[in-house]
Amino acid sequence: PTKIHSSRSATVKEDWKAKLLKLPPGSKIRYMVSGDLFVNDQPDWETISAILEVHTRRRDLKGWTYTHGWRRLDASLLNSLPNLTVNASTESLDDALRALSNGWPTVIVVPSNYPKRVEYDQVTVLVCPNQTNPEITCDKCMLCFKKGRRLNGKPLVIAFRAHGTRKRKL
Repeated sequence: PTKIHSSRSATVKEDWKAKLLKLPPGSKIRYMVSGDLFVNDQPDWETISAILEVHTRRRDLKGWTYTHGWRRLDASLLNSLPNLTVNASTESLDDALRALSNGWPTVIVVPSNYPKRVEYDQVTVLVCPNQTNPEITCDKCMLCFKKGRRLNGKPLVIAFRAHGTRKRKL
């Protein structure tokens, strides 16, 4: 389904920013379900600016996304609004710690058999609640939307168990 929607959106020239501004009050949106905030290996400032503008104008609209390009972006800029969270997407504990130290809410990809929760010296890593209980949806959980996540007094990194082709690579 993600590929179908991505293909359609690439051919349809609709004003998605205008559509977001017209969403019902209190709506939630996850950006970049497939893809990142980059085009041709460069930050897509047109999209980033549009997302920031929408959330500046619509303080009731809650949005979140993930970026693998966190090393090349400014966490304080992208997470400056209370109703928008951009998470650093990492693939190792060292990178997760580095992203946290640079001010990013952080997620990590882990092997498919990773335990539900792991306590490390510096952080707690918790598997996405939807991956341990399918009845908990993003809409209900909103953990990825929360900045400054902490559990047991430590920064909280959300883990996504690898699936699909990534499962075999990890």
